[in-house]
Amino acid sequence: MASSIFSWELLFLQSKNIEMDGIGRVLLVRSKRARRLNISVKPFAGARVAVPSGLSFESAEKIALSKARWIKRHLDKVKDIEKRQAAVSHDLPEIGRAFAGKLELTPAAVSCAVQRGEKMAKQKDYQLET
Repeated sequence: MASSIFSWELLFLQSKNIEMDGIGRVLLVRSKRARRLNISVKPFAGARVAVPSGLSFESAEKIALSKARWIKRHLDKVKDIEKRQAAVSHDLPEIGRAFAGKLELTPAAVSCAVQRGEKMAKQKDYQLET
């Protein structure tokens, strides 16, 4: 009888964390949808490399190391965005701050959360969650 692999175990077998000097953790993830190696850097998530099924993790790691300057440059930009979002979300009313803590917000979304939070806080029957 074949043993079943849980989805988290399957994901673990299809991903690998590597440490890059001057950058930190980079996640390599096997992707059935990727046709080419794809490097992405996102706020609060860090650097991620989507590895197509025909490419080994070792080859993907070598390619990621060759693109270390690009990754570092974009991580620096992302860190600036994270700092701005943290500073803006600190100024939000309690309700907006609750939303900001759960989501990656663009400046327009932060503005909307502030406006929505102020409107909801003015309602007498609305209770803030603590």
